[in-house]
Amino acid sequence: MSLKKFSIGTLCGIMLLTFTGCGNATSQPTEPTTEQVEDADLTLQLTFWNDDKTEPQDPVEKQGKFTGTLIDGKPSGEGKFVTQNSAGDEWYYEGEFTDGTITGQGGCYWPESGYQEVGTYEDGLFVPTKVEFFDNMIRWYSSSIFLGTLELNDATLEFIGTHENIFPATTEEEKAEAMALVDSSIEYKHLSKSTSNYLDKLIYFKRQEIIQADEFTMWGHTFTSIVTANQNYSDHHFIFYDGAIDIFDGDNITFVSLPVGSASYNNVSGGSTNVIVSIASIIIKN
Repeated sequence: MSLKKFSIGTLCGIMLLTFTGCGNATSQPTEPTTEQVEDADLTLQLTFWNDDKTEPQDPVEKQGKFTGTLIDGKPSGEGKFVTQNSAGDEWYYEGEFTDGTITGQGGCYWPESGYQEVGTYEDGLFVPTKVEFFDNMIRWYSSSIFLGTLELNDATLEFIGTHENIFPATTEEEKAEAMALVDSSIEYKHLSKSTSNYLDKLIYFKRQEIIQADEFTMWGHTFTSIVTANQNYSDHHFIFYDGAIDIFDGDNITFVSLPVGSASYNNVSGGSTNVIVSIASIIIKN
């Protein structure tokens, strides 16, 4: 009887050791394979905005050359992917990759045209934050409309990032916050001399006539560009408003905005018009 008990106990002990050994063997994680590559052939699935940048298109596969880190054969971390568009023009993405996708901080660049989209990406689609939206939109718009590309200053970008909720200010609380940040001592003459001292201050102008108002869409954002002049048809402003707004050519407005620089553009008379460029916080139709 004692021998039988011993045999059963021994057998159970052997089985327990066997199962425990198997469990330890299968629970060992497999180390990922990491390698650095240069100009490696790679196919990525990317998403792009449609031609008028209102809606994302269906994902497409793009073949190109990748330089950077591969983890288990997928781009991860920092890297660069060089490819071509349908017309055969080269462009590239440089920045962060996540698990084989263009996800994170980076930029797409088209060397021939100088066009670029720099900021946040998700699965290959450019999805800019508000700060990144203004930065990219004004760079793109100024390169195609103004006589020279306008780049946002770091002080401007920091101010927008700290006060995102007032661009634009739509609630009474946001409007009160914006008005508290206005420097009422700033006049047009100060800005026309140099905007560099006022890139982190809100300005206030009233009784401005709208010469031209246009509505656009970029990366899913609707925005409005507005050209104004004072009652003497001078002192021109070029204002960007993040959203659609019920204003039209010939309307009279009061606005609070953040100056971002000065620029000029060709007018219909064959000359050029100098403007103070700003991002609107408040626009009121008089």
